[in-house]
Amino acid sequence: MNKQTNFLVFTRIVMKPKSLKSLFVFLLISTCNVGSAQTLKQKEKNLKAFTELSGYVRFFYPSDEVTKVNWDLFSLYGVHRVMSAKNDQQLIRELKALMLPIAPTVIIDSLPISKKDVLSKIVPDNVAEYELVNWVHRGLSLPGGSSLYKSQRNIRDTVATSYVDYPLSTIKIDKVMNGDYEFTVEVSADESDCKNYKLFIGAFDGSTQLKNKSTTHIGPKSFQYKFLGNFGKGTNFVNLTLRLPKSRVVKINKPKISIKVGKSPKMFDFKEPFDQNKAAEDIYLTIAEDKKFYQTPAASISDIVSLKLGKNLYAAILSSLYATSTSTYPHVDSLVFIAFKKKLKDNWVNKPLEYSQDARFANIVTVWSILKFAFPYWKDTNTNPRKLFSFFFTKTIKDKTNQDFLETLRLMSAKLNDGHMGINYSGSDRLQENFSLKV
Repeated sequence: MNKQTNFLVFTRIVMKPKSLKSLFVFLLISTCNVGSAQTLKQKEKNLKAFTELSGYVRFFYPSDEVTKVNWDLFSLYGVHRVMSAKNDQQLIRELKALMLPIAPTVIIDSLPISKKDVLSKIVPDNVAEYELVNWVHRGLSLPGGSSLYKSQRNIRDTVATSYVDYPLSTIKIDKVMNGDYEFTVEVSADESDCKNYKLFIGAFDGSTQLKNKSTTHIGPKSFQYKFLGNFGKGTNFVNLTLRLPKSRVVKINKPKISIKVGKSPKMFDFKEPFDQNKAAEDIYLTIAEDKKFYQTPAASISDIVSLKLGKNLYAAILSSLYATSTSTYPHVDSLVFIAFKKKLKDNWVNKPLEYSQDARFANIVTVWSILKFAFPYWKDTNTNPRKLFSFFFTKTIKDKTNQDFLETLRLMSAKLNDGHMGINYSGSDRLQENFSLKV
């Protein structure tokens, strides 16, 4: 029932307040309004759940099928399916049907999902014949985006180990470390090489780059670096590993390291044997290039993303999968996947040429999921992902034309307080915009 109809019925009620027929009409429209509100709430829940789930699957689920699906067509087809769900049970069925051809191990349920339930479905019989694959993101690589950003899967795509590890020593701290520590590294290297290739010394605790407190030039070819970090409580064994880039020839003569325990620094000369299993802490001394160094994190099959997609709606997504040289596990039947991609294409081909509401919703799926995972300035905005989505949905569902949705996109972007963001539309029906500065 649209706003105009509501207004006309309300006028009739006011004109005949004592009429039983008018009373019946009033009760009827009240019931319809409640129903509409519930439907709108369900629609927002449907779109929110699909957006959240598809974003995680697109950027973190490392199956071969995820890399081969057209995500624009997938979003368009997905919103067409989920927006018709009238309740949570129908929504769960639609989400499962959408995920099965590209992410068969994703679990969706009305109850929280245990880690045991997830793992029971994804371990092959001959584990030794498989390797673990996971995504490595350096920014988000997107169609038409900057080539500086890379999204690749280790062992599957072109993520290469850009360094060689040289285990140095496992040192034993006489006094158990607690909390903050600092250590100093002194190295001798070819200064001209360092300048030409913009090399620098970095230190990493696991995958976190440690803060460099100072860099001191102590000789023609010698530099001293002081790093700050934090050991876990009770640490007394530390592994030290030297990492060098494969693409560079760098000479380092006998690096020295001193670790400050309390107020007394202690020098270590790396004579102790390296024992990977003995130490609970690792420090990687790294010759990094261009002041950037990206480690490829070790994949673990227990890396599981647990999502609450809404009230009584949960999902569990694996961040790593077993894989052979030919396919990720579990393998999706190629005919099933081909048929699914045909559905996506047919849905797009059969859409009317004008800008449909499905297309606007599909834009929400794409824009919001990218912003959630790649926008770095949420703390500086006037909103958060949850509020932004609700605003985005509420505005979009009222839009009737391309220009309406363009305005919605611009209003959405304004809430992010990002002066580098621009929203443009190149359709034939775009309005000519002229900006002039009057002095």
